[in-house]
Amino acid sequence: MPAIDLLPLDLLTDIMPRVSSINDKFALAQVSQLWRNLALDSPRFWSSFTGGDSKADFHRMPFILERSGTTTVLHIHLCFRYNDHSTNWRATALKALVPYVARIETLDVDCQDTLHPRDEALLDSNLQFPALKTLRLTGVASPTFLCGLSLSAPQLRTIDIGCFYPTRWDKLLVPSLENISVRVAGWTDVETLADVFRRCPRAWRVVLHSSRPWPNANPNRDFPASSFARRPLAPTLRELELRLPAEDLERVLEIGFSDVSDVVLESLTGSIYNGQSLDEVELLSRVLLRSVGPLLAFEYIDSHHIELRDDSGHTRRLECWNVNSEFEIELVWKHLSIHYGLHKTVREIRTKIGHWRHYVEVFERFRPRSTDGITLGIEIDSRFSELWLRGGASSLDEGESWLDEEESWLNKRDIMWIRGLAKVEFFASDANFLALESISKVLARIKPSRTRQVQVCIGNTYLRTGYSSALSLPAFRTALEELPGNWVICDHCMLPLRADNNF
Repeated sequence: MPAIDLLPLDLLTDIMPRVSSINDKFALAQVSQLWRNLALDSPRFWSSFTGGDSKADFHRMPFILERSGTTTVLHIHLCFRYNDHSTNWRATALKALVPYVARIETLDVDCQDTLHPRDEALLDSNLQFPALKTLRLTGVASPTFLCGLSLSAPQLRTIDIGCFYPTRWDKLLVPSLENISVRVAGWTDVETLADVFRRCPRAWRVVLHSSRPWPNANPNRDFPASSFARRPLAPTLRELELRLPAEDLERVLEIGFSDVSDVVLESLTGSIYNGQSLDEVELLSRVLLRSVGPLLAFEYIDSHHIELRDDSGHTRRLECWNVNSEFEIELVWKHLSIHYGLHKTVREIRTKIGHWRHYVEVFERFRPRSTDGITLGIEIDSRFSELWLRGGASSLDEGESWLDEEESWLNKRDIMWIRGLAKVEFFASDANFLALESISKVLARIKPSRTRQVQVCIGNTYLRTGYSSALSLPAFRTALEELPGNWVICDHCMLPLRADNNF
């Protein structure tokens, strides 16, 4: 008997269903005759699978579906990155699922290539999926290639649709729905939004995005109050994300939620078209921030997304969905500081290293000043770390000259000062390591507290000097001691550093 067959059968039986890839399933079934027999006799092993973008995967699907038995529910995840329309093997794979729709509980299809009309035999043929609870469909992000969708699923709980166009919403908006996300799918009527709340009383999360300003009718019209006559409108709603003009978002909330405190919504996201317009920023913040408590967290995720949290943990997200526009940090921080006292209450600020100078400039007028201690989170990408591993910034993109080694980078106006700074957290956006040189360069640009110890945290990343040398704990401590101020390694990082470097 091969040594591999000595693995306890009950343990092997528990492990096998956790293998999701079709290719991995077939590889596992060929380890030994014992494993092969166990796999062939286990419908549960074949009932959940993930298909990659290969003809081999989809040629194997009929066999997999047959071995899944007749009673086990199916969890199917398919990803199409490329399709040869001359043979259209993808359409054949989808068509193979049709006889099994009664057992599909999860259907997740990601189409990163345009669909051929024949592909829609499964999704746009008015089929009924009696066991379906989770439906996720992602198509090409272009209105030209919106794919048709017509099916019914009376037990549906989660629907996540992007770039598919449902021709019969009434079949999908069932009372059992809890999580609803529809993005770029021809959803342009406020009546349809009201229909969600009328038909889906269990919905706790609703996300509605359109490919254009929504709704696109007369912007001066009043929404009919009858559209939101049902009360309570959304008794279980906790997360709401709408991409529509801020004026319309305001009217939706006033008409639909006038008798419900806004703070019931744990997460509320609103979008505007022009993030550089003070008028739009003022309107969006007024809509999103009414009834919230003091703002404790500010995160500039990127130029199109800003996230705020109040003292009760409620999250408010400001989005700018026009790709040709973006939020200006100075404008947003200044507005929130003047009208909501952000600079006086914030205790957590998170941003990317590339926005450093913007914060320095706005902090000169509206400086964070919480006496309870402020955490500054800085995201550093691998390019920044590699620059310092090479010993300098010799090749930088235009617009990143602030990283240059010239004396201008050392200018006093680029020194950041945060009253009450208690912790600086570094994290890597696209790598699993941080360079000590880059951290030292950043900390040298922060004016430290004269009386408070400031902790330095590197999260779950590795810290090193040079290209291959592992960083020792003493080297990290020494680097901090050489900087002006009272910098210390946080407790979270002490043990991992010791373990990784065998101290």
